[in-house]
Amino acid sequence: MDNRELIIDNTWPTITAGFIGFGLAVVTAVLSAIFLSLNKRVENALMPIVVGANSVPRVTLAPLIIFYLGSGVAPNYMIAAWVAFFPTFINTVSSLSRIDPEYEQFRSIIGANRLQYLRYIKFWNALPDIVSGVKITFQLTIVGAIIAEFLGGGGGLGYLIIQSTQRAQLGLTFGIIILIALFASILYKLLSLFLEAITPQQT
Repeated sequence: MDNRELIIDNTWPTITAGFIGFGLAVVTAVLSAIFLSLNKRVENALMPIVVGANSVPRVTLAPLIIFYLGSGVAPNYMIAAWVAFFPTFINTVSSLSRIDPEYEQFRSIIGANRLQYLRYIKFWNALPDIVSGVKITFQLTIVGAIIAEFLGGGGGLGYLIIQSTQRAQLGLTFGIIILIALFASILYKLLSLFLEAITPQQT
């Protein structure tokens, strides 16, 4: 409470980086997965590369992103997106590839082209799995934003944790950690309620 103004000032950069990173991660992950699903050969060729990239520890690439993008908020957005990209991507690719043979028969009966099949059948069939990936992605974007602030500095709750720890202000450090957990839990619950409202129920 003694440092509430300082905490509030540094909360918005973290939340902003989290939400922008979340948007970038979800959009790029879903679009990339859809692109791969349209061509099986491309998917088979690129998936090993994607799996290899996913195995690289996120923290090892964060300094490179900061180096090439320079100071400012842009590296925070990119690191948050990079950390959170893969859950939605993997879930989307696997769910789009896993389709009931009856749908394939239905497609041949109605004469739907590839894009119509993707838009009206495959995507909606895969939506529950995509939603599960999106939930994980949201949690990881908060982690990514904090990691970016640890490394890049310049503001945010992650930067404030580093500063308070160096000054041995452990009460402030623990207060920020608790605040991050509360924010993440509340925002995750709101996102879950929203996604449940727009996701069709399976029968």
